[in-house]
Amino acid sequence: MHHGKTIDLDSSAARKPEIITFYNCTKGGVDVVDEMCGTYSTARKTNRWPLSAFFHLLDVVGVNSFGISSYNEKGDQPLMRRTWLKELAKELVSPYMRPRLQIANLPKFIRTNIIEILQEGEPAIAEE
Repeated sequence: MHHGKTIDLDSSAARKPEIITFYNCTKGGVDVVDEMCGTYSTARKTNRWPLSAFFHLLDVVGVNSFGISSYNEKGDQPLMRRTWLKELAKELVSPYMRPRLQIANLPKFIRTNIIEILQEGEPAIAEE
């Protein structure tokens, strides 16, 4: 995009190359995304860098999906980001929680938590 050595004459004080002026004008987007990722982060303390990278990807996906959803919303009441992230997390884990309820020897506190999260009635346990 910036192959030439053009100087931005409109820049204040010193005449800067156009590429530096462009960077300074657009760098705020990265700062905003980093701030939003930090507000509601999935990151946990870990010594494994792939896990750290995965947590960062989840954070960025949450920010991007919220932005797309907000853009597509036609309602009068905008959805709060915290509520959106809770619903996103619930939809991501629900397919894995339902089969766990079929385990006969699942501890009661886990079963109770899953039922509360899914907001469903007590399912029939498959007898073996």
